[in-house]
Amino acid sequence: MMEERPRGFVGPSRMAMLHSLALFSALALGHGNPPAAEKVVVTGNDQTLSYDGDGRVFEINGNDNRITIRGKAKRITVNGNDQKITLGSADTLTLGGNDNRIQASGTVRLTTVNGTTNEFRMANVTTIRVSGVDNKVLYRRGPNGKRPKVSVSGVDNRVSRY
Repeated sequence: MMEERPRGFVGPSRMAMLHSLALFSALALGHGNPPAAEKVVVTGNDQTLSYDGDGRVFEINGNDNRITIRGKAKRITVNGNDQKITLGSADTLTLGGNDNRIQASGTVRLTTVNGTTNEFRMANVTTIRVSGVDNKVLYRRGPNGKRPKVSVSGVDNRVSRY
């Protein structure tokens, strides 16, 4: 004989199943874990491209590209030659290759410049590291109006305020 249950009653086995389903859904949707930053890889030559930073990771390769990144990116790595990059801000920016020109209107926390004859101009910066040959880094302000932390090695590299 089957026991009669009140309408809407959820028994122990159904309850366990619902808890398991809720846990699985939370894990599948990533609740409790920060989402991984989306990675954008640019390859090729002679392109004009525009992106929203949106906390993304950018890897820019190739030659003679003109790239605009609006807003804040998490990390930007620039390789290749004769790249022209305009950006809002980024947590870190690594510039390699030769004859690249980068301009940031906002803050870049950590800037690393390698390669030859690169130029990077930014409004605000916390830390600057320069190596390679004949690279130029220009900044307007450091953190809280102070000079940023600067490390320069290599040959004929310059860091100055504009």
